Amino acid sequence: MLGFTPAVADSNADIYKLIAKQLWEMEPPVGGTRHETIFAAGGDQLAMALDRGLVGFNSEEFSDHHGGRLESSRQSDVTIQLARDGKSAWLTFSSKMKFRGAGKTIDYRISEIAVKTSKGWLIAGGMWSEAASHSAVDAAASAGTIAAPAKLAGKIAMKPDARLAAAFTALANTGVDATAAARTDLVVYGSGPGERTVGGGRFARAWAATWVGNVKVDGPLIARVAPSGTTGWVIANVKLVKKKARAGAPLNATYHVPYRVLCVFDKTDKGWTLVHMHFATKP
Repeated sequence: MLGFTPAVADSNADIYKLIAKQLWEMEPPVGGTRHETIFAAGGDQLAMALDRGLVGFNSEEFSDHHGGRLESSRQSDVTIQLARDGKSAWLTFSSKMKFRGAGKTIDYRISEIAVKTSKGWLIAGGMWSEAASHSAVDAAASAGTIAAPAKLAGKIAMKPDARLAAAFTALANTGVDATAAARTDLVVYGSGPGERTVGGGRFARAWAATWVGNVKVDGPLIARVAPSGTTGWVIANVKLVKKKARAGAPLNATYHVPYRVLCVFDKTDKGWTLVHMHFATKP
C-alpha cells in the first residue's frame, strides 16, 4: 500500500489505517477514481502550501496539480498523538511521492488532525508543504521579490473560534506556553530542508529568540475546534519581521518573510496548549 507498512500499537492502529487509506485514495486506478470516506464534515479541504494557495484535497485535483497520478510514496517519521480525551488526534509524517509525468520525487511534510466519529477516524484539517532553502527565501524576501501566500478566504476561512485565535495571538506575542515547553514529544516542522524537531523546550527557545514580537498575522486566519471541543487548530499567513544586515542598508531597515503556519492546540485545565506546529514558505 504505497510503501506504508508501519508496526503499530493497537490503540493507534485505526489512525494508521486512515493514513494508508488516504494514500490509497490518492492513487486512483487508471481510468477511474476511488471513493473512500476519509474526511470529516467540513474537512474536505486542507490548507496546503502548494503554489501558495488552497487545494481541494481529493485524488483528482491533487493529481492534476502534479500533472499525473500518484505512482508511489514512501513514508517516514510517522507520529500519532492522541488528545487527552481520546476523541481527536494530530498526526505528522513525511512522504516522498512520485507522480507520473512530474519527472521528480516530491518530499512532503504532512500535518493533519483526525477526529473520532461514528464512521471511525476521519481527517478534519491539516497542512502539507515542501521544504524551502532558507538562503533562497531570505534573498528573495530581502530583495522584495517574494510573494505572500494566497489569502485564506472562502468557505475554509469561516468565522474563527475566538478563544483559539487568542491562544495563537498569545503564542505570537508572549511565547510558547509552559505546558508546551515542558512537552518532550512536541513535533515541529520548520520551513527548511530536514527541519523536524522534537521537544517543546528546544522549540520554545528558538521561537522566543526569533519570532516573539516579530511576527504579524497577514489577513484572515482559520481557527477551528474539533467536535469533542478539546483539540483545535489554527492556520494563518504571517510575516516575520527581520533586520537587513547587508552593507549599505539604512539603519534599522527591515524586511518581511511570509509564511503559512499551522498550530495544533489541545485543551488542559489551564486552557489551550500548543502540541504541534508546521511552517511553510517559498522563495
